[in-house]
Formats: sequence, C-alpha cells, structure tokens
Amino acid sequence: MGGRAIWWVMVMLAVAVVVGAAAGESRRQKQRDFVSSEGKHIMFVSLAVPSHIRPLNHMASELIGRGYRVSFAIPEEGRKMVNTGITVVSSGPSAVPPKELKHRFRIMSQESTAFRGILTSFNEVLLPSVMPMFKSLKPSIKQSPPDIMVIDIAALAGVMLAEEYDIPYVLNNPSLLFSPGESSATIPAWGSGFGTSMSLADRCLNAVFPRLLSLALIPSFMHLNRIRWDLFLDLYRSQHEVIRHAPILTDTVFGLEYPRPLPPLVKMVGPLLPAKLPQLSNSVTEWIRSAEPPVVLIHLGSMTY
Repeated sequence: MGGRAIWWVMVMLAVAVVVGAAAGESRRQKQRDFVSSEGKHIMFVSLAVPSHIRPLNHMASELIGRGYRVSFAIPEEGRKMVNTGITVVSSGPSAVPPKELKHRFRIMSQESTAFRGILTSFNEVLLPSVMPMFKSLKPSIKQSPPDIMVIDIAALAGVMLAEEYDIPYVLNNPSLLFSPGESSATIPAWGSGFGTSMSLADRCLNAVFPRLLSLALIPSFMHLNRIRWDLFLDLYRSQHEVIRHAPILTDTVFGLEYPRPLPPLVKMVGPLLPAKLPQLSNSVTEWIRSAEPPVVLIHLGSMTY
C-alpha cells in the first residue's frame, strides 16, 4: 500500500511539472506573438515610488505615440506622477504613505551597506503592498485583461495577476539585478558598499554578503510563498525564481555598473529618458560650456541622499 502511495505521488509531481512547463511556454509564445502588434493594450504596473515610475512613464508615452493603447496601474498616491495622456488605473491606497516611504528610504540610504535596507524594503514596503494591490487591480484586469503587462520589479502583485490571468509580462528594473546567494571574488556584491579596490578582508566579506542576505531573506521568501498559496498560485522553489520567469529590462549600462555575466533574459537598455528633453536657458547652457574645469552632473535619483 505504501509503495502505491509513493508511486501515485510521483505521478502527480510529474504531471505538475509538465503542466507548469506548458503554461510557461504558453506565456512565452504570447510574448512572441505580441511583437509589432499596433493597437494592443499595454498595462504598466508600479508602486508609488518616483524613481521606479519615471522610466515607465517615458516608455508608456513613447508607446502611445506608436499607436498602442496604454494604461498605468498605480496606487492613488502616485496618480499625479503619471504622464498626461496616460489612462490611470487605481490599485488602491499605498501600503506605506509616501512621506513615510521617503523617510524610510532616507534612513536606508545613509547606511554603509544596503543589508538592513534590503530587508526593510522587502518586509515593510514590498510584501505589505502585495495583497491590497492584487485585490484592488483584480476586477479591472478580469474585466478587460491587457495584451501584455510591463511591471516594475518591486510590484510583485502585478506579477501574480499576470500569472492568474495568463498574461505575458516584462519586468522593468531601474538598476542592475542582484541574485541572492551568488557572489564573486572580484565583483562588489550588490548592496555591500564595496568598490573594486578591496582588501583581503573586504573580499572575504564580499563573498559571504549575498549568502548572508539570502539567509536573512528566508522569512520574507516564506511570507511571499504563503501569499501565493492563498492565491492558488505555484510556489517558488527558491529565491532565484522570484525574478527569473520573464524578460527583464534593466535601465542602466556597464560603466555605470560593474561588468558581470548576465542571465539570458536580462537586457540592459540604458537610462530611459523622454523623447524630447527640456531645453536649458541660454545663460545656463553658456555657463556649462565655459566652466573651468568642465561641469559634470551626476544624478543619483530621488532615493539617494
């Protein structure tokens, strides 16, 4: 009897693997079929974080100019951040009010490493926003599902909705990805605060930093899987699977980032800027051109202090 039970469990697991693979291939085929289809509906999804909204704004405005129907799903607090002419779909109130969010980001950016900041972001910003955003957006997507979704990497509810309704999606990430648990002896670990000139002690710390971060994120990962269980979605088998199911646009380039091998689905597209840049006044332009030494402006974004 015990042998039959084990055999039955193995058959069910095999069926689950085959069905999961078929569903993944179906999503990939939809992504391929979407290319160059004017008039299709593209939905952008983001939390109310200016530095994450900005690149999506530029992309959305460009696609409207190319003939696509575009909507932007965002919490109420981010409605005013969306470019004029883009249809806004409310995803309810933010789990963390903007002032509180800005305060938390300010504290995190002053740490020598991003270790505690990453944990804070997951536990106090990303995870609390998942269920409220999912429930608020579900009726709109159920009634009129988009043809494809472009989802900010922090908007995990968007990913779950895309999976719920079998909608192809692309992730957008303003910075280079980090992979929990993966490390290199020469490349500074994401969030470690190290540069390329590391002492022997620094290299040792750099090597263990991603693994320590991966261990610290286990409770967050388990919480995320509990949410997926409640929504009847497939559970992630490891932390790596959270961001490895879809193509990922990364809004930066090597030179600003340390060169490293990239996963096959990651495409570095450089900073996303508006098609028409605002014109500087003649006096400012002349001052920049005549300055000695030359003026170089480095913009670190609205989350860095």
